[in-house]
Amino acid sequence: MSYKTYRNIQANSCDPGSLLLLLYDKTMIEIQKSILLLEKGEAIHGSLIKAHLGVMEMDKTLNFNVLPELAQSLHNLYLHVLLLLGESTTESMTSALHILRQLRETWEQAAKKAPAAEAV
Repeated sequence: MSYKTYRNIQANSCDPGSLLLLLYDKTMIEIQKSILLLEKGEAIHGSLIKAHLGVMEMDKTLNFNVLPELAQSLHNLYLHVLLLLGESTTESMTSALHILRQLRETWEQAAKKAPAAEAV
């Protein structure tokens, strides 16, 4: 079984909280790739587009009906991350990566506290 097949099975069989964490992981990997490519003077378009798409997908998961103030704050953070990625500098992408790491840690803690039944 290939790694891609394994990741597809994992993504299709996990709870929403775990799926969001996978999305964070993949997005942060793409930002790290972009930083490395930029430092080498290579094109970053492919990995940067994937990072943008990842952040946009995170934004789509927000539920403004449950906790509107929290959802709006996260939406604003995601927009800020997109703006940082759009600057396409090592410094701006490192800042975006830092924000996403902090958010991922928070989501991971929240997912651990939520009962498995609520995650489905």
